[in-house]
Amino acid sequence: MKKIPILSVLLAFCLVFCAPGAMASSKLQEEMEVNCGSCLLKDMDTDTVLYGQDNDRRIYPASVTKVLTALVVLRHVESGDLSLDQTVTASDTFRKGLTSQAAVAGIVTGERLSLESLLYLLMLPSDCDAANVLAEACSGSVADFAEEMNRTAEELGCTDTHFVNPSGLHSDDHYTTCDDLYRIGKAAYSYETFREIVGTTHYTVPASNTHDARKLHNTNALICGDVYSTYLYEPCTGGKTGSTYPAGYCLLSFAEQDGMRLCCVMMGCNWLINLDGSRDRLQFSESVRLYKWGFENFKPRTVVEKGSPQGSIPVENARAGKDTAVTVTAKDDLTALLPKDVKTEDVTLEPILPQSVTAPVSAGDKLGTLTISLDGEVRGTTDLLAAEDVEEKPKILGRLKEVAHHPRTLIAGRVVLGLFGAVLLFFFVQAMRRRAWRKRREDARKRRG
Repeated sequence: MKKIPILSVLLAFCLVFCAPGAMASSKLQEEMEVNCGSCLLKDMDTDTVLYGQDNDRRIYPASVTKVLTALVVLRHVESGDLSLDQTVTASDTFRKGLTSQAAVAGIVTGERLSLESLLYLLMLPSDCDAANVLAEACSGSVADFAEEMNRTAEELGCTDTHFVNPSGLHSDDHYTTCDDLYRIGKAAYSYETFREIVGTTHYTVPASNTHDARKLHNTNALICGDVYSTYLYEPCTGGKTGSTYPAGYCLLSFAEQDGMRLCCVMMGCNWLINLDGSRDRLQFSESVRLYKWGFENFKPRTVVEKGSPQGSIPVENARAGKDTAVTVTAKDDLTALLPKDVKTEDVTLEPILPQSVTAPVSAGDKLGTLTISLDGEVRGTTDLLAAEDVEEKPKILGRLKEVAHHPRTLIAGRVVLGLFGAVLLFFFVQAMRRRAWRKRREDARKRRG
């Protein structure tokens, strides 16, 4: 692997934060064409963009909107505001905004349904009346819920999204992008309840106080073949369909295979009439084709192992001396999603390190980052940590104290004290002798006188 020496922090910022996601190689992009208005295929573990087509263009999401609706509801459940088994009563205002074209479950005012049942009605047959009942249960009104949807989208990093209802019924002011839908879809997919619901092919809603049991089937033909069995795709784990005349036919879906978790956003599709008169529903067929292309052409590879040395940094004010340096190691395994024909040696390692650090340094301190890239496109980043402790040079008082307590200093001190005591004893003896001699001489003088 090529290794670039110390780079500036500015370069690191640009590489890591300015790019919305690593793109597949341009060669692979050019080899693939998708028949849709816009689309995006992205790896959810590394946020690598495998394929994008007008993925930043503003679009109408139709009922794919309900992915965000479900996410907002599940966040309320997570916080304890609501519970899945909680009973929700349909108000006399929940139909506000619903049109004759809206898919509905036939919910009536006063009907009592569990929150979980409403979520299944929302995501499997895409019932818009269930969306409004959920909105009122969470926020009090459809309008207030739409504001919460927009706040949630903003928190997720969506930059060109604005929703006015929880169902996806058309409005010129109800729009998003494939990039933003990926952020919403990935966040929702992190909830086990969401994965369970969108991965369910059939579900029976228990009878309510006003309605018999409702038998549901999933409108996502990639997992449920009740209507269109030709599109079944085993790696698909779930998703959400949507369609309006302005939006076209849409599908946000998820698939897992060979250790990869991909999200495909397929928007603005049409239907094709085949020679035999059958219709090719492109939101399904193009999603399957794009998934197969992604799984066939990419695979995750560990480029850097956790704990592997990735350079060293000079340490100033180190106790061991001016030539002291600290080794830095990778905090985690650094795995990148790479085209299968790319060799590990083609990946560039870019350690982002300071020119020096000042002691003390403790093992495990973050001292820099390591970025891996391919053809100038960032594929992953991990922290670089100090591999060992480096003590600082003692200050003068500390140095004196250290010297004073050194074994050699203690021995020398005892010797000096011994000599000093011997000298004092010598002078004391001499002084006593002189005093005795003077006294004898004085006594002799007195006897003579």
